[in-house]
Amino acid sequence: MLKYKHDDRIFYIGKSVDLSRRLSDHYNRSSLSSNRLGLFLKTVGWCNVSVHILEFCSELELDDRENYYIQKYLPSLNRKFSTSYSSKVNRSLAGLLSERQSLNRLQNPQLNNNFNSNSPLWVYSFPELNLVPAGAQGSSFESIANFKQFSNLNIDNRTIYKYVDTLTPYNGLLFLSADILASGQLKVVESNSSLTPSYASKPVWVYSNKDLSRVNGDLPFNSISAASSFLNINFSTISSLLNTKIASSTGYYFFDYPISENLKLDLLSFPNIRDKISNLSKAPSGGFMTLTLILLTVNLFHLNRICLEV
Repeated sequence: MLKYKHDDRIFYIGKSVDLSRRLSDHYNRSSLSSNRLGLFLKTVGWCNVSVHILEFCSELELDDRENYYIQKYLPSLNRKFSTSYSSKVNRSLAGLLSERQSLNRLQNPQLNNNFNSNSPLWVYSFPELNLVPAGAQGSSFESIANFKQFSNLNIDNRTIYKYVDTLTPYNGLLFLSADILASGQLKVVESNSSLTPSYASKPVWVYSNKDLSRVNGDLPFNSISAASSFLNINFSTISSLLNTKIASSTGYYFFDYPISENLKLDLLSFPNIRDKISNLSKAPSGGFMTLTLILLTVNLFHLNRICLEV
């Protein structure tokens, strides 16, 4: 955590495996010239910022623990309020799937590390985890093509290949290169299913942050992609804000369920953080100027305005 020494309410939370390298990145990367944290550091100087370690954890837990602290404390200098599934800053869906696939195969040697389009395939329904029978062939399908022929599902071969052994459902199905569920690996599937909420094709309810009226009438959008296309909002933005109780800069809340009356009351009393935090901009080249940074932070639903005269 990077904290402004003169006001504890101004801080940034991030994750790191190598702290010295992470700090040097913040100090040297030219991309930080357009980043809220980078501009803040350049404006106030490193001498006015303290560095704190919130928690030591394994590398595998970094995303989850960073999410926990970011969503709990809503740091004023972070550009995002969830570390998972945002574009550019975080990895793509394909990258996440590939990483999870490799990790699961490393932890479960019975999975086929050399899986290809002609390898046997086990398919389970999700979340019921019932084995999809392969007819007279037994419990597994001979190949991806054999499964497609048997199921008549319109799923691209490459898509199935990407999802095999990720323990992440696609279209309500789990694809495996070995029958690990029958050998006591159910717990792994349950613990890894957290990857799916933002990407699963499920309904999304969108509400205006002004009066919490539903966008699209009483009907939810069929998926994040549908909401993204209709509202002209980036897919990753909706994914990162889903169920966070934080409105987008364009004034929308996103949930994968219809919200209750009690939650509506909470949201109406909660300031819209994302479109209130001011955007830092570079000072024009040449000459001197006084730059006022206006940062907004929330504490117990009360909005505090902090002006830093530099």
